[in-house]
Amino acid sequence: MQQKHLSKEWDLNDPDTLRKDRPARMDDNDPSLGPASLQKFTGEDLDYGNRVRKQQQQQASWVRDQMSEKQAQIEDEIEAERLEAERQAELDERRAALEAEEMGARSAANGAVRDFNLALAEEKREREAERRYMDYEDKEEEIRNQLTSDLLTENRAATMSHAAPHRYLKYHFKGFSDEQVAGIRTDQLRQAAEKAERAAMEREDQQSYDLVQEAVRRNLVAGEREVLRRRQELARQTSEEQRRQAEEARARRAVLDNQVFAGAIDESFFKQFGTSSR
Repeated sequence: MQQKHLSKEWDLNDPDTLRKDRPARMDDNDPSLGPASLQKFTGEDLDYGNRVRKQQQQQASWVRDQMSEKQAQIEDEIEAERLEAERQAELDERRAALEAEEMGARSAANGAVRDFNLALAEEKREREAERRYMDYEDKEEEIRNQLTSDLLTENRAATMSHAAPHRYLKYHFKGFSDEQVAGIRTDQLRQAAEKAERAAMEREDQQSYDLVQEAVRRNLVAGEREVLRRRQELARQTSEEQRRQAEEARARRAVLDNQVFAGAIDESFFKQFGTSSR
């Protein structure tokens, strides 16, 4: 007996035909769909529901991941704060211990420095006392030396040179004796008298020279005046000679004009033409 699903009309009688039938359109890139199939239109989006569902699932996954990360971050921050607090407490404890040690060491160092400074001050006081004592001794010795030295006692014997007794030591000279000062004063007076005498002779010579110079000046002035007078006289004679020559020239010119050139044609000859109708 032929089974139903083997008959040729089974495709028409199959109750699961619609379930088994291939959809008219699988997706937007179905190559069996041509322009005449009227299955694909502009603006359609068959995968919209799947895409939205996937996006929602992805967003939910992101939210869960962010919540997990935030929770982990909060826990990490809490743990970090706890560790930081423990580390800070440890640091505070260590700093307190170090500060205590430092204070003890500083106190000991200050004590040592204080003792050292006191020792230095005592040593300095002793040196100052010794220095003042030595200065006092040096000053007393200097005063004794000055009181007994040739400088203040004015010992004239110290001024003479041992190599040449007639010469003085420039760096140790104490001045002249009274006899030497009197001799120097006598020489100065004599020199002053000689100087006054020379000055008087020089004045007399100057006066004589001035008289001679005045006589020479007067002679020169008189000579210059005579030369000036002669120049003026020569100029006057020259002027009179030139005036006389000019008068003689005018007289000769008048003789020539009135006698020699009397018939000469002058300007009046030409002016008479064109003065009448003749």
